[in-house]
Amino acid sequence: MAEPRPETVSIYALLDEQRQIRYVGQSKDPKKRARAHWNQRRQAGYVQGNPRLAAWLQGLEDAPDFFVFEVISYDQRYEAEEYWTDLLNDVCGGQLLNIFSG
Repeated sequence: MAEPRPETVSIYALLDEQRQIRYVGQSKDPKKRARAHWNQRRQAGYVQGNPRLAAWLQGLEDAPDFFVFEVISYDQRYEAEEYWTDLLNDVCGGQLLNIFSG
């Protein structure tokens, strides 16, 4: 049976050791998703999906911190993720490890 659709989703960022934003994503449980990024960093499918993000995670000694930007309705998740990714990629000088905007 399919899991029920969440009412809200969080837009989150993974942070490097200097607390700089390296990746933006969306999840109903950002803490669990940040842990999943860390736990999956060496799995072939994860590496193939985003090799730059996987390489960055593999180079860390500890799991990265995360930060929640906003909690939005489920239906707004893609637009919000695209907004934050584009904005922060501009602010960070193109240093985000996202493949797509949203």
